[in-house]
Amino acid sequence: MHRLATAALLAALSAPAAFAETFSADVWADNWFEMRIDGETVAVDSVPITTERSFNAESFTFEAEPPFVVGLIAKDFRQNDTGLEYIGTRRQQMGDGGVIL
Repeated sequence: MHRLATAALLAALSAPAAFAETFSADVWADNWFEMRIDGETVAVDSVPITTERSFNAESFTFEAEPPFVVGLIAKDFRQNDTGLEYIGTRRQQMGDGGVIL
C-alpha cells in the first residue's frame, strides 16, 4: 500500500502544472451584459440597462486556467411586460436586443 501511495504522489508531482493565462475580451451589448468564467464574474456592463439607445462596447482582460467555460448573461431593456421601449413617444418600438462577444 505504501508503494502505491508513493507512486501516486510522484505521479502527481511530475504532472505538468496548469497555469492561468491572461485573456482579453470585447463585448458589445444592447442593453446590458455580465460575463462569467467558470461561474465567476469577470466583467459587468458599466452602462445601466435603462440608458436610452445603449449599444456600448466594453473591453477588458481576465485571468483563467484553460480550458474554461464562458457564461454570458445578456438583457435588453423593456419598459413593461409588453416588451415595448419608449412607450408614448414617436420612437415606440419592440425591444431589439443583441450582443457580440
